[in-house]
Amino acid sequence: MNTIYDRQLTLQSRLNAFMEERLRLPHNDYYSQLDLETLSTLKSVLSDINNIFTLKACLGFSAWLCESLKLSAAVREDIRRSILSNPPNANGYDVEVSEPIKVIA
Repeated sequence: MNTIYDRQLTLQSRLNAFMEERLRLPHNDYYSQLDLETLSTLKSVLSDINNIFTLKACLGFSAWLCESLKLSAAVREDIRRSILSNPPNANGYDVEVSEPIKVIA
């Protein structure tokens, strides 16, 4: 007996499972609660996922770099503040250190 693919059921199941398993939300039918306006807003937020990923990677890299280079607390804070105060960019780097050695990453 062949199983018939149900597009809506598949998408509903995937969305609900993600919300419950990854976001640890209570069991619910989130798919049915999302209207087009809410989906549009969610899509807009998710379009920034690369920027969120880059920010978290930069903060992690800068923490590792600061620890590896034994940078002072003041320099560490300057680097963190620099990362957090700059908008996402496409210039190829997000971490810039000028002391004690120059680093651009």
